[in-house]
Amino acid sequence: MPRKCADDIRQVLGLLNSRESLGGFSVVPIDGKNEAETAAILRESMIFLSFSSQEGCPLPPMEAMACGCITIGYHGRGGAEYFDRRWSFPVDKDDVVGFAKEVERVISELKTDPQSFVQKTMLASDHILNTYTPECEEQDIGTTWLRILQLPAMAKWAFK
Repeated sequence: MPRKCADDIRQVLGLLNSRESLGGFSVVPIDGKNEAETAAILRESMIFLSFSSQEGCPLPPMEAMACGCITIGYHGRGGAEYFDRRWSFPVDKDDVVGFAKEVERVISELKTDPQSFVQKTMLASDHILNTYTPECEEQDIGTTWLRILQLPAMAKWAFK
C-alpha cells in the first residue's frame, strides 16, 4: 500500500533490492484497487509488508492475515492487539533496517521450512476471522455504551 509511509517503503525495498534479498519474490503495490481486486491480490500473495502508521485499527494487515499472508512490518499502534509474534512479524516503527532484515530472515526461513509458515498463517487467519466478527463488534459496542451510560460522572450532567 504505497500511500502509507512512502519514504520507509522506498528505503526498505531499496535495501532489499540492493542486497538482492527478495529471492524471486516480486513486489506488487496495492493502490487504486477496489475491494475485490485487493482481496484477490492478498489471496495470491505469500507475504504482506505493513507500513501502517498511527492508525486506530489498521485494516490492511488484518485483511492480509485473514487471507493467509505472512505479515511483516509496522502495526500502526492500533494493530498491536492482533500483530502477535506467534503468527506475524512486527517491526518497530521507523526501523527500516530492522524491517529489511526481518523480510530477509522470513524469506530465508521460508526456503528452508515452509511448513512452519503454513501453521503461522493458519493461526493468524483463524484468529482474525474468529475474533473480529460482526457479532463481536456488536457486543463490544453494546458493552462500551453500557459502561459509558453507567459512569458516575453522568449523574452530574443535566439534559434539558
